[in-house]
Amino acid sequence: MTIGDRVGMTGAAIFCATGIEIGNDVQIGANANIYDTDFHALDHVDRRMGRNIPTAPVRIGDDVWIGANVTVLKGVTIGSRAVIAAGSVVTSDIAADTLAGGVPCKAIRSLKPINHEAVDS
Repeated sequence: MTIGDRVGMTGAAIFCATGIEIGNDVQIGANANIYDTDFHALDHVDRRMGRNIPTAPVRIGDDVWIGANVTVLKGVTIGSRAVIAAGSVVTSDIAADTLAGGVPCKAIRSLKPINHEAVDS
């Protein structure tokens, strides 16, 4: 598991079996869950034996904001600067610069990057 610089989280649960990468300047809301595993197989014999447990890495880009009570499931990539609305369940990739939300989480709209040089002058 890799966690970048200036990452903030409050009461989040992260379960890493294969690999989780969290970029720089990421904010993770209260009670968010990030899982790279299903914790158990679907087949009852495999569950009993603790084998064939599906896993896939999770990647979260820089400057991502994950709202409270969000669940990010295995194999998901969240692109840089994306915002995930509170209560969402992220089951598939979310592009960079996207506001996304829902169950399952879907793109709501594009987040146009701000020209900070124009704002600061």
